[in-house]
Amino acid sequence: MKGPSPRASAGCTWIALGLAAAAVIGLLAAARGILAPFVLAAGLAYLFHPLVCYVETRSVPRPVAILILYVATAIAVWGAGKLALPPLVHELSDLMDTLPRQTERLEGLTRRTVEDAQSIRLPAAREALDALVERVQGLLTGFAARLADLLVGLAGGMFSLALAPVLAYFLLRDWDVIRDGLLAGLSPEARRHAVELGARINRVLHGFIRGQLLVSAAVGALAAAGLWLLDVRYALVVGIFAGLVDIVPYFGPVLGALPAVALALAHSPQKALYVLLFFAAVQHVESSILSPKIVGRSVGLHPLSVIAAVLLGAKWFGVFGMVLAVPALSALKVVLAYGREAREAHERARAEGSKVPED
Repeated sequence: MKGPSPRASAGCTWIALGLAAAAVIGLLAAARGILAPFVLAAGLAYLFHPLVCYVETRSVPRPVAILILYVATAIAVWGAGKLALPPLVHELSDLMDTLPRQTERLEGLTRRTVEDAQSIRLPAAREALDALVERVQGLLTGFAARLADLLVGLAGGMFSLALAPVLAYFLLRDWDVIRDGLLAGLSPEARRHAVELGARINRVLHGFIRGQLLVSAAVGALAAAGLWLLDVRYALVVGIFAGLVDIVPYFGPVLGALPAVALALAHSPQKALYVLLFFAAVQHVESSILSPKIVGRSVGLHPLSVIAAVLLGAKWFGVFGMVLAVPALSALKVVLAYGREAREAHERARAEGSKVPED
């Protein structure tokens, strides 16, 4: 009795992979409320895994290698925190105290702008300006409350930060066991496809993720230094925020510049213009120098597809969705390209097998 044809086997393999991917996406969407520590743990495990393997090659048991890297990381974080935490806490405390006054100053500036514009004689222009001013005033009125809610949310996220290293330890310790368990239920053909796909996805994401983190750290440092030189208050807080949101493609630089421009605008429109020009220069340095040198070649995604992926990620998974949108889209592109290659190879093999040799 003949077994299934190669074409049917390949079709079943891709159907199984597609159903598995759909199941994973559905599970993540259903569990997005408790997803944060697991996403952080997976990210830590992915970043630490090459280092753990390197330490293991020095005849160090894997659990000990993980603990060594944890201790080294803790020492580095403690040293950086000892230098940056006191001024950061001071700036955050001062920001929360002065934010209402800064908001009032911005509202006063808006009112003065309206008074200066009262001489406009065109009714349509005045109505549009009044509507714009009302919108700005509404945003400024709720800005302090939204920032306070954000800080409370960050404080609540400390649980995720504390739990993530514990989960990452078990992922790193049982990395091979988890991988073999996921592959155990697959047929030999499906296992071969899964291993090759995993290797290709890892090659695409390996440099991109680590490089993007370095670029974001550099942007945050540049932003903090530049704001300090421009004598903008809370330069450290705004710089750290700019570095964090810079991970989000296209939207990140704009989000990072908004609080800096708002704080500078509370001082004077001229300083706000300087800050805006400075962030434009930083963005130019990032796109033309830092990203090409550190991140390397692009993942080859069209800007429209990246923007759509970021918006969908934000809608489905919030902040984590925005951060993971580009890696997920890059992985999907690799899967589709691999599927096309496999189909073309199968068609070539079928065409060659159907040829009848001449006498």
